[in-house]
Amino acid sequence: MADSSNSVFAYVVRAPEDPILWVTVAYNKNTSLLKVNWGVGTYQTKEGKPFVLNVVRRAEQMLVHDTSQVKEYLAITGLADFNKLSVKLIFGADSRSIQEIGIVCKDSDVASKVESQLKLVTRTMYSNPPIHGASIVATILKDRQMYDEWTVELKAITDRIISTRQKLFDDMQA
Repeated sequence: MADSSNSVFAYVVRAPEDPILWVTVAYNKNTSLLKVNWGVGTYQTKEGKPFVLNVVRRAEQMLVHDTSQVKEYLAITGLADFNKLSVKLIFGADSRSIQEIGIVCKDSDVASKVESQLKLVTRTMYSNPPIHGASIVATILKDRQMYDEWTVELKAITDRIISTRQKLFDDMQA
C-alpha cells in the first residue's frame, strides 16, 4: 500500500457535512428499532419502503412498450409536453399567467429573451433534463383517466400524512 502522505491528494481538505443530508446519514447509522427519520426522503409505506403510485407504474409500463419513445438526451428546454402540461397544472388552464405566456410566446423577440434566461438557469443545474420522469408525468397529465387516478392516489397519501402528523402531535401533547 502506498504512503498516503506522498499522494497528490494528500492536501485535499475534507468538505463539511451537508447539514440537511446529515440527518439521513445519522438515521441510517442508528440501529435502534424506535428511530424516526426526520430527514429528506421519499414518501414511504408503513413498512418504511419507498412508495410508488400505481398510476406511475402504469405510465412506466406504457412507456416501456411504446416503441416510438426515444431514449436520447433532451434539449436544454426539456420535454415540451411536460413543460406545457406542468404549467397548466401549476397555474390552472384558464389562468391569467397561462394567457400571458401565450402572448409572450407570440412575440418572438420577447420569447427568445425569456427562453435564453431560462436556459441560463437550467444550464447551471444540469446539461440535459432527464427524460424518464418528465415522460411519466406528461403521460399521466395528458390522459384524463390517469390524471383522475393520480389525484385520488395523491389524496390518499395526503390524508395519511395529515393523520400521521396529527397522531404525532397528539402523542407529543400526551
